[in-house]
Amino acid sequence: LDSYSAERHKTAQNLIEKVGNATKIVTLKNPLAQKLRNQLAGIVLKTDVMRNRMGRGVAMLDIEYRDSPAVAEDLLPNSMVERVLGRFQQMFHGHAPAFSQGPSAGMRAPNVILRSDGATHPASLFDFYRGTHYTLMIFAGVTRSPAVDTLLEIGAAIQTRYQASIRPYVITVGLPPNVHRNEHIILDVEQSIHRSYAAWQPCLYLIRPDKHIGYRSETIDVKRLTTYLDRILVHSHTN
Repeated sequence: LDSYSAERHKTAQNLIEKVGNATKIVTLKNPLAQKLRNQLAGIVLKTDVMRNRMGRGVAMLDIEYRDSPAVAEDLLPNSMVERVLGRFQQMFHGHAPAFSQGPSAGMRAPNVILRSDGATHPASLFDFYRGTHYTLMIFAGVTRSPAVDTLLEIGAAIQTRYQASIRPYVITVGLPPNVHRNEHIILDVEQSIHRSYAAWQPCLYLIRPDKHIGYRSETIDVKRLTTYLDRILVHSHTN
C-alpha cells in the first residue's frame, strides 16, 4: 500500500492520455480525415503485430514498476573482467543474454509453459505464482550449479522466517542421485525457464502476488534477500 500511489499514478496517467487520443481519433468530424482513418485502421488492425500489441495493452501485460520504491535488484559490478566472461558465456550458450539483460525488478515476470511428463503438475510458471503469497525462485543455474539440497535448505529457511507470506522453489536442469523430487523443485530440463530469466548462473527472483518481479539478485545472497524482505514482510522471531 505504501508504494501503490507511486506505481499506479503513472499507469493511470498514461491510460488517460491513451483514452483521450483514441477518443479524438474516433470522433473526427472532417470527412477526409474520417476516410483516411478508416482506411488506415483497416490495414493496421489486420497485422499480427498490432493485434498482439493491442491485446497486451488491454490486458495490461506491459505495465512496469521499475521506479517503484518497493522493488530492488542486486547486480554484480559491470567490470571489464565480467564483461569478458559474459562474452565467453554467450559463446558457449549461443544467444544467452547476460543476467543484466534479463527481466528487471518491476517488470511482469515472464511466463513459461512447462513440459508435460505425464505427471500431474502445473502447466506453466504462473500456476506457481497464483495466490496472495510471494514466490521465491532460486535458480541453480546451468553453469557452476551449487548443490540442490543446499538451495532447498535456503528456501526452507526463508519460508520458516516469513511463513505463509512466501513460497520457495528451486529451479534446476537436473537432479543429483541423492535428491528426490518434491513440491519445492521445478525441473527445467530444456532450460526454457533459465533462458527466460537469463539465469545461466545461480541467482534468484522474488515474484510478487501481482506477478511482477519485486526483487532479483545476480547471486544467491541470503543476507541481501532478507534485508529486502524485512522491508515488505513481517518475519517470525521464533528460532
